[in-house]
Amino acid sequence: MDVTTLDVYKTTGSGKKYLNVTTAKEDKLLGKWYTIREAYVDEASKFDKEGNRLDETEDKLHLSFEEIDHIFTINKTNFDVLVKDFGTESDDWAGELVKLRLHTYPRGTKGVIIPSRQDLEDEGETPPAKAVATDKEQIKQAMKDSNAVRNAVDRLKDMGLDVTLKDIKKEVETMMAENEVTKKQYIEALEALGE
Repeated sequence: MDVTTLDVYKTTGSGKKYLNVTTAKEDKLLGKWYTIREAYVDEASKFDKEGNRLDETEDKLHLSFEEIDHIFTINKTNFDVLVKDFGTESDDWAGELVKLRLHTYPRGTKGVIIPSRQDLEDEGETPPAKAVATDKEQIKQAMKDSNAVRNAVDRLKDMGLDVTLKDIKKEVETMMAENEVTKKQYIEALEALGE
């Protein structure tokens, strides 16, 4: 039995969802970048080798993210990636961006993993730098300053695409080319984006 499918284990005591295979699929969280808000240690359930929940707990590392409310309990595989990519001081991980993927382990079980920066680069993907997190503040402000930016962000999210300054600018340009915004709205949007 896949215990991650039981509803009782899908949320924390605070009502926030745990990030697992089921919630990652249901909430369409895979393949996207997330900014680490905090890494902290808290109790977590222990499981036997067959995946059955034991009546014991142990302290484990957890991640919270800026973009989603899910809590991600870190297993050994993800722990090793985080330490390799960002160092041994978990406080330094705040603001770093990670991508989530589904992985099948040798025993056939599935889990959510954070691919290493090296694995992503080997696949031809350039991971965003930590500085991208500051772009999020600029995007939030630009959305307040410009309806065209807000509409562009909504469109990108609806298409399941990453929301970056560069992508928003392209979307606003597309909206202008398709006469969905006026020249004035287009100029205001570019100014809000710092162009």
